[in-house]
Amino acid sequence: MTHESMHPQQAVIFMTAVILLITITPVAFCNDDFSLTADDYAAAESLDTANLAALVKNGAVEPHWISGGDYFWYRRDEENGHSIALVDTQSGVRKPAFDVGLMATALDSLIGADSGSLASSPDEIIVASGEREVRYQYSDQSISCAVDKPHCRFVDNLAAAPELLVAPEGGPGVFVRNHNLWLRDLTDGAETALTKDGERYAAYAGGSDQESLRNSESDQNAVSRPRSTHWSPGGQWLITRRLDEREVEPYPFLESVPVDGSFRPKIREVRVVLLGDASGEKIEHCIIDIRTGSKYPIKVPDGFDLNDAYPGNMPLGWSSDGMKSYLYVSSIDAKVGKLIEVDLATGETRAIIEEHAPGSRVYLSPFGSPAMVRIVGDELIWFSERSNFGHLYLYDLKTGKLKRQLTQGDGSVNSMLHVDVERRSLLISRARGKKGIDPYQQYIYRISLDGGKPVLLTPEIGHHVTGTNKVSPDGDYFIDSYSTISVPPKTVLRSTWETADIVALEDADAVALFEIGWRPPERVRVKAADGKTDLYAALYRAYEKDESWGPLPIIDLNYINSIVSVAPVGFMDAVNSPYTLGVTRLGFHVVKVDGRGTPNRSRGFREAGYPAFADIQIEDHVTAIRQLADRFPSLDAERVGIWGSSNGGAGAARAILRRPDFFKVAVASAGSHDYMSLPPSGIKFFGVPRYADGTAVRPTPDAVPDNYLPFDNAALAANLQGHLLLAYGNMDNLALPTATLRLANALIEAGKTFDLLHMPNRGHFFLFEPYFKKRLRHYFVEHLHGIEPPM
Repeated sequence: MTHESMHPQQAVIFMTAVILLITITPVAFCNDDFSLTADDYAAAESLDTANLAALVKNGAVEPHWISGGDYFWYRRDEENGHSIALVDTQSGVRKPAFDVGLMATALDSLIGADSGSLASSPDEIIVASGEREVRYQYSDQSISCAVDKPHCRFVDNLAAAPELLVAPEGGPGVFVRNHNLWLRDLTDGAETALTKDGERYAAYAGGSDQESLRNSESDQNAVSRPRSTHWSPGGQWLITRRLDEREVEPYPFLESVPVDGSFRPKIREVRVVLLGDASGEKIEHCIIDIRTGSKYPIKVPDGFDLNDAYPGNMPLGWSSDGMKSYLYVSSIDAKVGKLIEVDLATGETRAIIEEHAPGSRVYLSPFGSPAMVRIVGDELIWFSERSNFGHLYLYDLKTGKLKRQLTQGDGSVNSMLHVDVERRSLLISRARGKKGIDPYQQYIYRISLDGGKPVLLTPEIGHHVTGTNKVSPDGDYFIDSYSTISVPPKTVLRSTWETADIVALEDADAVALFEIGWRPPERVRVKAADGKTDLYAALYRAYEKDESWGPLPIIDLNYINSIVSVAPVGFMDAVNSPYTLGVTRLGFHVVKVDGRGTPNRSRGFREAGYPAFADIQIEDHVTAIRQLADRFPSLDAERVGIWGSSNGGAGAARAILRRPDFFKVAVASAGSHDYMSLPPSGIKFFGVPRYADGTAVRPTPDAVPDNYLPFDNAALAANLQGHLLLAYGNMDNLALPTATLRLANALIEAGKTFDLLHMPNRGHFFLFEPYFKKRLRHYFVEHLHGIEPPM
């Protein structure tokens, strides 16, 4: 029977079988001496990222401070189980806070259950007059336990209701009900509506419809904790926002396999703003006077908005009398930023300082970190990259005039850890900026607001990791964990005022990690495609079971972007480094490269190629991998694959389409392949759209702005030569499904063979699911090794 004579249903089955045969038949790179077994796959799974961190004992110390910094306690890993260590910062003495076994027995007698895990996970330890008390939260009850002779009892649960945002000094609390803000008196429980005009799609103190993918009125009316809402220090005013999405068009998500088990797919519509939409969301930031109930808008300067990517952005500080607040606003394209002063009694604003970044966008910190801005009395600490490197500057808050530059030289400030107002000092994390020292390694310094030479507090060569939670409340001490990419961290308690350690806390134990076959990557310096700029990469070497395997293929784990670095610097970075998936155990070398256009170096480094940074980064990846293959003969630069998710998904697809001569296999998951389905915040990275008619509004449904055409992967579909797997979740509200399907359609129209994996009911992060990981491993084994996966 010929294909033409088949019944239509038979023809469909026949063609499906042919397609599957083509998909699973090895077509390239077969090595007769290479083989993999089910045991190899099991070993790969054991090396998966999610399983690794638990194998490092005391890889990090998370302090819980007591009495301003006189003591702290932390949970430490033991040979079997955990203990609780209590440290006296003044004497440097560390000892067990209590006997976990005895405490578990005392808890057992109270709650009638096995309390071993609860005993080693206290919520609070109180030290007063030499006596210690341990607090636990069990279900919805609070438990207090004496330490000397462990005895536990239930106590009044003083924790506020989780939906409440409570005013300073024990004032009233606010919550959201039926899209409005309500006030609750904590003494008598009386409730008062602070707003009455909130409604669905125009709610106070809530998230966007796109964030929640909600589809029922009951969800909309639920009581919840306010978002984007802040109390003034005295508890008189609230700063909040109303997000109006009533004019935003619905976007249909198809729930193809309904969670309720029904057979008819369901359409879930949410309000989503797309690039070029004529009608978008409207955000009103306002002030509410609790005493009078009056509400009035914050008068943001024309052409600016408060929607920016800095946690804790609202507010950045308050005046000493609590009558004024300080907020950061940016232009629509984020190339101009301002600090404004808000009069809480009127909503009137005054611009204090203005920052410009015509080559990309204004940054006040590494992306996703709190802005490095502090109000100190009548002075302002301000972060700027105006000198190419990110530095701190001191301004007069009243006049806006610069008083002095606080940091300088090569090497950017990474974070502001603590401000000591009385002693006029800062604790910061920054790069050393010295030749021969890795520019990504961070070191801790103390600097003075009055000028003078910075004091290096962490002289050991390595990557020093700390955070605001690891600095004592009084600012006198901090926890420092330092390591290299191959040496596990050593954690010490340090003084902010002395350079010597006070006490060594932990030497991380990675024996169990090494025993399962994990090997740390090598951090390697290479040159960029320009032949001049130094780049840094991490190379995870393949496990070579047999010398006859010869040179092995390479997988480039990419996240093409301008906001995060991907190559690990310290040991725990390497252990927790996402997406390695244990493929080194399957005979693959894994490479992670921080090319030009990525952050954490300098403004000039990050702005290279902006806004088309993807293309310059792809060229840097190609150049870096070739150098690594020249340096290490076990790397086969003729067999290179690439994988990424989200921005990395767009990058992986773009790499194989733009450089088909180099990348032979690509897996692109949850990719934002065209950047035209981005939320409005995308404009702050890629610019205001410019359509052919000169406007920023889409003139026809299929119009693409001229300045976004270079970013569209679909325009490169005809270039595909190797193997490409596109994967997407049909409920992905971050990289919308249409971004992947538009690229798939372009590949079909170009007559290209590719693979498409549809993940039903999945959102943006299906990459962590075992099934997807299995498919990804199989795809590279099949198409880079040229063998059929054993399982």
